[in-house]
Amino acid sequence: MIEFAIVSEGVTDYRVLRNILLGWFKGQDDEPFLKPYQPDPTELAPENRSSA
Repeated sequence: MIEFAIVSEGVTDYRVLRNILLGWFKGQDDEPFLKPYQPDPTELAPENRSSA
């Protein structure tokens, strides 16, 4: 299995990088495993944000 740790500025960057890597490795036996380390996706989820 191919593993990647992604450190990005925001959740949008993670989504873009994820799609690029999935497209790059498309058709291979194993799909790459992608783990977002920065930013923490649970902290940026809309239900976890406080409204100001």
